Amino acid sequence: MTEQTKSDDDAWADELESLPIFIVSQLQVGHVITEDDRKAIGALLSELDALENQQVDEFDKGYQAALRHIGGEDLVTSVKLKDEERIAHYVRKAMDRMFPKQQRKIQ
Repeated sequence: MTEQTKSDDDAWADELESLPIFIVSQLQVGHVITEDDRKAIGALLSELDALENQQVDEFDKGYQAALRHIGGEDLVTSVKLKDEERIAHYVRKAMDRMFPKQQRKIQ
């Protein structure tokens, strides 16, 4: 192994060991939390919070797109307002559009 390769490996290992997830994963029972540990835990929690917020936003966009596809912007607005009567109205309209009454089978 050349000196340059070893140096690159050391730099990579140092970088890895400075990541909050690595620092937190190395904590063990009985370890006294240092200020650096506290910062690493805080950074990891911030990363997880940002990831969770991103996933919630993506879900919400998909949810609204599905509502919009079913009943248009009126249904989206009704759901945001939590107006059960308007929601029922726009869902009924969507059902009538998708399945006209003469095509519905009554069981």
